[in-house]
Amino acid sequence: MTEPNVIGNNASHASGIFCEARHVLPYVKPYKYATIAGIIALLITDIGNMVIPYLMGLGIDGLESEATSSQFLLIVGGCIAGVALVRGLSRFGWRYYLIGSAFGIERDIRIHFYKHIIRLPLPFFARNRLGELLALSSNDLSAVRRAAGEGFMLFADFFFSFIGVLFFMINISPELTFYALLPTPFVTALFIYLGPILHRRFTEVQESFGDLTTDTEETLSGLRVVRSYNQEEAEYGRFQEGNNDYLQKNVRMIRIDAIFHSLMFIIPSMIFPMILVIGGLKITDGTLSIGNFIAFTMYIGQLVWPMMAIGWTFNIFQRGAASNVRVRSIFEESMEMPMDAIPQRATPPKVIEIRNLSFTYPGTETEILKDLNLTIPVGKTVALMGRTGSGKSTLISLITRLYDPPRGTIFYGGVDVLDIPLNDLRSQFATVPQDAFLFTETIRDNITFGTDAQLLSEHMPDEDEHEHLKSVSVGASLYNEILKMPDGYETVVGERGTMLSGGQRQRAAIARAFHARRNILILDDPLSAIDTVTETEILGYIRSAKEKRTLLLVTNRVNAALIADEIVIFDHGEISARGDEETLLKTSDFFAEIYQSQRAH
Repeated sequence: MTEPNVIGNNASHASGIFCEARHVLPYVKPYKYATIAGIIALLITDIGNMVIPYLMGLGIDGLESEATSSQFLLIVGGCIAGVALVRGLSRFGWRYYLIGSAFGIERDIRIHFYKHIIRLPLPFFARNRLGELLALSSNDLSAVRRAAGEGFMLFADFFFSFIGVLFFMINISPELTFYALLPTPFVTALFIYLGPILHRRFTEVQESFGDLTTDTEETLSGLRVVRSYNQEEAEYGRFQEGNNDYLQKNVRMIRIDAIFHSLMFIIPSMIFPMILVIGGLKITDGTLSIGNFIAFTMYIGQLVWPMMAIGWTFNIFQRGAASNVRVRSIFEESMEMPMDAIPQRATPPKVIEIRNLSFTYPGTETEILKDLNLTIPVGKTVALMGRTGSGKSTLISLITRLYDPPRGTIFYGGVDVLDIPLNDLRSQFATVPQDAFLFTETIRDNITFGTDAQLLSEHMPDEDEHEHLKSVSVGASLYNEILKMPDGYETVVGERGTMLSGGQRQRAAIARAFHARRNILILDDPLSAIDTVTETEILGYIRSAKEKRTLLLVTNRVNAALIADEIVIFDHGEISARGDEETLLKTSDFFAEIYQSQRAH
């Protein structure tokens, strides 16, 4: 079952529309000229809309005069046609510039979102689910884009139309204008009452969509496990339950949305019968011409649209504000290191020292490592052995600062790792994790991933690069199998390497670490899915090359551990024994037990 959603907890849910708008403004700046052009085009469109009723009223009043000529009517008709043509062109302009800018803003926010999120520390991903993050990068960013594009356009249209129409209406009849504006307080009250409800319910919809996305992603990623345990129907039921929850929350939001829009249509529409009666009386007593009355009713139609538009705008802004709160909560998370950090160039390897290290994972109370002391000399191989959960992989995560250790506990070259820039520190390590991860790329791209191409090209011509790729493939006992693949090194391995076996994925990850040419090689149980013959071949390559780099090997394979200069035995987060094969057979029951078990076979 999925964990409760925590995204958005760091941002204020009470943020208003305009408060959220200021967070989007920096993304608007690169499109300021396009935005200005779009606003000018929108202003021209609205002026055209307001001029046409005036010209219509002028022409109709002219029909009542015997002095009116056909030439006058042709001029008025030509003016209306000309205004309509200009209005059509300007309508294209504002849609092109404003909506186009909105998509550019969405792209820029999405790029910023991605750049930020890949720099967040691992505890963040322990608290938040992948499906929720995917929902943020799709639905929520689209809602922000609609607010920045369609919402802003509707708001500007409302402002220009309302002011302009009001000017022409007052010019025709201040009294009728007063009656036409009577619904305005009711519309304002509607915004104040329904706005927060709409904001809250849209947030619930987005969170439900995140839950649904998470469930789908987990089920598809674990499809082999689902099928192995015949849980298709159970997963279908869980998905249906989540889908129904998403539907119900959408219906709750749509109910408020429908009430809002219905009232926004009904309230302004009540103007027409009132104006018909009052305006008709003014025509009969001669204080209002028929042409002005027709023009006024046309302006009322244009006044009703801004009132309805502001309702629609308010809806879009509320959704955009709700989504922006969720997106902004990600940006408020502290990154591990800045994006403009320059990769560290080749430097001499240095000794790793661990002094009195104790560690507890954030949000837990169990101490994983306890008062640990260990030195990993330059160019030496140290093997870490111990039962599952004894803290071996945790130590690796702390050395590479996937999790930050306590200050004064881990040193690289005599410097606290917390004082070394992350990019400088991690450029020293090539790590093969327990779960070998491959990208949906070619086998070549997966092996060369993590290699500084510029640094490699500075020391190797193209032909040597190819030889290096072949050498590490041979070293990982993968070269012959690559040659048998349909496209050799250009074979696409599928999502997460699904086209390869578990052992091939592990060996591709080992080849990637060899190819990176880092000072320190960390292998975290890399041989678990590999047969003993292949294991011997890989260990032979590591043994022949180990003097070139420091090697930290996490394994419970005796054959692998025996290539080390020192073997360290972990037990419940502490070092229970250390030394070579002969010493550990005498001092460690755990080592003696697995030694006898594995050597017997």
